[in-house]
Amino acid sequence: MTFPLSAPSGVPETPAAGPADAAAREAGAGPAGTLRGITIPWSALPDASGLLDYLVRDDVLCWVRRDGGLAGFGEAARFTTSGPQRFREAAAWWRSLNASARIENQVGGPGTGALAFGSFAFSWTSGYQSRLIVPSVLVGLDGDRGWLTYLSCDPDAALDAGAAEAALAGWLDAASAGRGADGGDRLVPGQVSEEHYKEAGAAGVERIAGGELSKLVLARDVVAELASPIATAQVLRELAVRYQDCWTYAVDGLVGSTPEMLIKVEDNVARARVLAGTLDRDGTRKRDGESDAAYAQRVLAGSEKQQHEHQIAI
Repeated sequence: MTFPLSAPSGVPETPAAGPADAAAREAGAGPAGTLRGITIPWSALPDASGLLDYLVRDDVLCWVRRDGGLAGFGEAARFTTSGPQRFREAAAWWRSLNASARIENQVGGPGTGALAFGSFAFSWTSGYQSRLIVPSVLVGLDGDRGWLTYLSCDPDAALDAGAAEAALAGWLDAASAGRGADGGDRLVPGQVSEEHYKEAGAAGVERIAGGELSKLVLARDVVAELASPIATAQVLRELAVRYQDCWTYAVDGLVGSTPEMLIKVEDNVARARVLAGTLDRDGTRKRDGESDAAYAQRVLAGSEKQQHEHQIAI
């Protein structure tokens, strides 16, 4: 799971230390120094392409949807953890970082000031390191409002508008190269073959019919063997263009697009966008002259099965 995490408004008081805070300190997870920075209005954003022109490096951090979002470069601070306390430890580190942070925020609002991109393992038993990354340079866009943030834990770093613009230019000048089609690329079966996947699906249907299950989600892996490394920035731009209603993200090598926002908290209000139901993309069941919207309404909203799945998801 991935997400961007904004600092609370104002300078928070230092929180009382707890078990998670102690664990973070013992792990040596505290920031190297006081986080300092500046957020300025940024009017140099392209009018039509949104943040696409900033998705040019394979190590970019991003969270974009339609013509808005966030794109970050570099690292001002990083925290990694694992195990059952990963969320508590990350939260303790984030509170500690913000308690001493000194940010000149000339814009205000979500996504401005100190911000971290997070990527967390779904299971506490996973060997994947959960992480929070605070980019050193961040470009944000929300409607017609743009901003540029420059952050550093270096006490000698110059933190003004000129330094922020120069830092951004330096990252953009070193854009990553794209990747063309390669005849050496191929897809091969993973741990579960297509035939075994079909068998599992049939067995699942039988168990649902027998009342043992109400819903079953199956998946199988497919391995891509590539002749050359993936051009992450190129993939992100393609995803952002093709799936504009999805949230396209990149955090430390984890990239993708999702139509669901599991939770968004802003001004003490939590919102969720949960989706369920499946519709074939080729439209073989469409009636003559039926629009895509009408087709979706009839097949998805008009189906007892689809409504049942949606209630489970909610």
